[in-house]
Amino acid sequence: MDYFLNGILSANNTVIEQNMLRRQQLFAKLGRSTKVVLCAYSANSATFVRQQQLTTKVLSCFDWLQEVGDFDQPALRRDDLTSLDNYQRNNVKDGYLYLAGSHLLARSTVDRRGQILRVTYYDDAERRLEVDQYDSRGFLSRRQFYDVQQQLIGEHYLNPAGAVCLDIAYAHKQPVMFNLVRRQRIFMQQQELLQYCLQHLLVAADVVISERREYDDLLAPLDCRLRLVRLYNAAYSGDYAVADYFLVRKAAQVVNDKAVLLDEFKGSVTQLVPLWQQLL
Repeated sequence: MDYFLNGILSANNTVIEQNMLRRQQLFAKLGRSTKVVLCAYSANSATFVRQQQLTTKVLSCFDWLQEVGDFDQPALRRDDLTSLDNYQRNNVKDGYLYLAGSHLLARSTVDRRGQILRVTYYDDAERRLEVDQYDSRGFLSRRQFYDVQQQLIGEHYLNPAGAVCLDIAYAHKQPVMFNLVRRQRIFMQQQELLQYCLQHLLVAADVVISERREYDDLLAPLDCRLRLVRLYNAAYSGDYAVADYFLVRKAAQVVNDKAVLLDEFKGSVTQLVPLWQQLL
């Protein structure tokens, strides 16, 4: 199995995601099985995956951490926020205000179909206390907490049943501890957390490709035959030991003997197939 490491998928995919998905089709022509592995949190990636019929071809680190499995219910709507039923509700652009007298208690944000995206809660001084993010599959998936200076101090990632699976603590705007509550594991760096996920998600890995710089360092400890870094418009400035090859688009990016000129932006399938066959 070959794996492509990326962040999220959405209707607003960049050319990086677009080329990755085209490559997935190209690898199928070569008789190779592939899966995209999403390493970033998104409350909406599942919608794109379902719409594009990619369910069997995409894995998500946060879905695994949050024990989502096959859970897929209709997205929550305004009337599903029963905890706010007893407060005055005013319509505003893109959502609703919830008031206790003249005090702003909460604000919900909905999409054009009326589906809840998030709810922000406020304290007595109408400072942000908490932001709840709702997954498009119909459950509250993340809670973010803020101090009186409006600095993010913590995040809870929940499973569809409402249990906290991942608790992230922040200090000085940076995550400093990742507590996998239900798995009883603690990590001090996000890279360690993601490597833990990949150890469980990547089964019989043969080729693993990092699509974005922030995931390059995840390659080094993986048990696979080939590790590839996909470079786009910039030269590589990291540790060359993380990968066996660096795929570059321009000859000017070739900086050592690990670089391979393979331009997925302009190359046609006819041109790319023999290049990939030779590399693999």
